[in-house]
Amino acid sequence: MTDWEITSTSIQCDDVKEDVTLLVANDMSVRCTGQEKYQKNKKCRGVNCPRLGVYKDKIFSEETNRKAN
Repeated sequence: MTDWEITSTSIQCDDVKEDVTLLVANDMSVRCTGQEKYQKNKKCRGVNCPRLGVYKDKIFSEETNRKAN
């Protein structure tokens, strides 16, 4: 278990052509602030977005490395 609850980053999403915020919780769940707005228009890939996976993997890799040191 991590010692944080949630982390986030803002990015320019190439799919929707706007800034969105990616959120990762310590239970490994992910969310994007653009998801509700853009998924209805089929521009957003929702939880299948590769940007969410990359950010989640980065955060948990950093956490693993931090605990190892």
